[in-house]
Amino acid sequence: SQKDILRVPISGAALHNEIEAKKISLILISDDLKMAIIDGTVVNEGDVISNCRIVKIEKDKILLKDQTGEEWIIIE
Repeated sequence: SQKDILRVPISGAALHNEIEAKKISLILISDDLKMAIIDGTVVNEGDVISNCRIVKIEKDKILLKDQTGEEWIIIE
């Protein structure tokens, strides 16, 4: 019967980590500019992409922050 079906509220479901899905295709750093391309989108420090804030851009990695915390992603 319908009463026997386990029901899990959406709010109780595991949160998807937005950071894990990100792919860097380019990082460009000059004297007065730090930018990158993540998932085909050009971003700068401070920008938000898919609920993740671009905290810091370095020569080979980017620090992202979402609701679950901060994590570095490495250019491949």
